[in-house]
Amino acid sequence: MLLNRLLKIAKSLARKGYLLLDRLDKALEQNPDSGVHTYLVKRAASRYDMTTSADEPYYAERYGDFISKELKSLEIEGGHLFDLACGQGRLILELARRGIQFDNITGADFSGDILNQCRQILDDTLPGNSVVLKESDIHKFVENMDDNSADVMLLLEVLYMVFEPEKIYGQLSKKLRPGGVAFLSLRSDLFYALTLLKQGLYENTEQVVHGNVGDIFGSGVNLNWTNSAQILREFPEKYGLEVTAFMGIGSCSGIPGDPLDHICRPSQLDEKAYNYLAQLEQTMGSRHPDSGRYILFCVTKAASIEAKG
Repeated sequence: MLLNRLLKIAKSLARKGYLLLDRLDKALEQNPDSGVHTYLVKRAASRYDMTTSADEPYYAERYGDFISKELKSLEIEGGHLFDLACGQGRLILELARRGIQFDNITGADFSGDILNQCRQILDDTLPGNSVVLKESDIHKFVENMDDNSADVMLLLEVLYMVFEPEKIYGQLSKKLRPGGVAFLSLRSDLFYALTLLKQGLYENTEQVVHGNVGDIFGSGVNLNWTNSAQILREFPEKYGLEVTAFMGIGSCSGIPGDPLDHICRPSQLDEKAYNYLAQLEQTMGSRHPDSGRYILFCVTKAASIEAKG
């Protein structure tokens, strides 16, 4: 009798212990170690120079094509440009090469070493420039920006590896001036599905199909992904921003490791083929924005909307 009772108590405690551990395991999955994540992202960023990598100048040009076209369409001139996660300054340089002028330019990045490289490159390429560079985590930087302070914001090739990017999306309408524009590039679910298949990580494709965030490559870096339909639905409804244009960056090409790198790498083409590729990706990127290395799009704040505290 006593033994039977003790067994029941032991079973009850074991069951409660299992449920507790199960909840803890799920909590850890949903809240990965941000310190490890940040360290790994910083290490990867420090090893990859956007200004010297062979293929990156081509993609900077494609960003420049899209941004310059949309700025002209929206009739935005001058004002204050914020380039968040500016890296070595390749987009600041690309816009300057196109003669696009701003009254003020602020670049921010979480790496002081990268900002030092950026300053040297900017000073060598744009003598006498007045670009202000600030070392900051992107969440803190956006949170500390003055409301209604940005005419143009660049958030390119960064948000796919940021914890809780939706918190940044929610700040954009406050930080943009009425009529301001933000350019964002995010990873698509298609891109990651193809990348996982290329690496033979077939079992991880379920995470991409059924979710939108996770450490799908087992690297310690928590990634997120989306698609153009979700962007079109969520940005107006959740964040009060109008999506005005889309473009797939690299719809027919890639850098080493990308799903399409075996089809075409821009740096390996002669001038004629390079120009044909640019024309083709202009068309295919517009038609199929989810097919690229990144989904590039811009969102605008209505001229009649003021920031709300």
